[in-house]
Amino acid sequence: MVARALRFFRADVTYYSRSHKPEIEAEGIAYLPLDELLQKNICVCTCLNKFVTLLHQEEFEKLGNHKILFNTGLTPACDLDALRTWLSHGDNYYFCDSLMALGDESLKEVENVSCYGGYSGGSYQAIERLTEKSLANLDQFLAK
Repeated sequence: MVARALRFFRADVTYYSRSHKPEIEAEGIAYLPLDELLQKNICVCTCLNKFVTLLHQEEFEKLGNHKILFNTGLTPACDLDALRTWLSHGDNYYFCDSLMALGDESLKEVENVSCYGGYSGGSYQAIERLTEKSLANLDQFLAK
């Protein structure tokens, strides 16, 4: 659905993964090798598992300048020193939703960084469900 919405705005949507995803390609989203994706796109979104570092200095050099990087993962998807160097160019932007995704709270002071400071799934209902699940796990453990 997101791909259709982006194509409505004439966005050319591509993706990188360690393996091809036929279900994504069926939606008209083209696979690109990482280097090519970084060079071609103005806006890059990382959606990685915890503690996966994909972008190092070499990848930021390929990404280049006048770009936007979004991180929707739980932890940084990049080497923080390489990110700082890339951001120092002045016309690159980094967005994330949590301090964990930011990786270093001092980055919040960088003008071209935007970090909400919350976290994904942080609704009151999600917190309540997580609390109930934790209490149920404790009850089950103590019943043994």
